[in-house]
Amino acid sequence: MALNELMDGTLRALPECLAVCYVDMPEELVLTRRSSRAFSQEVLDAVATLASRLLEGRGVAEAWRQAAVAPEEERPGEAILANDDFTCLFLRMEKHDEHALCLIANRGADVAQMRLAGRALGKDIANIL
Repeated sequence: MALNELMDGTLRALPECLAVCYVDMPEELVLTRRSSRAFSQEVLDAVATLASRLLEGRGVAEAWRQAAVAPEEERPGEAILANDDFTCLFLRMEKHDEHALCLIANRGADVAQMRLAGRALGKDIANIL
């Protein structure tokens, strides 16, 4: 099954989900995305930057490591951000840890359901890459 088909399946399974993005964190680039609504390039660029900052050891991830007195190589595997409009879940890919998934949903979406679907999607993607 192709990457885009897997992402489409996640969109269908999560009614509140508006987009699923596959991000290259070192390059801060959305490699592919599937969405039920249009997002500007600026929003996609911000998603890629946030994934990198939150999961890859710059910005918030570095502060987390210091606060937790965690080893330098230990990085967070997920992060959640919410604003007045959206809830965003960032998940580091297990077998491709320089990549991440970002699920963008309406504010107030069921985060636990997003996490389950995102983790399942990550495993499915890892199996095809």
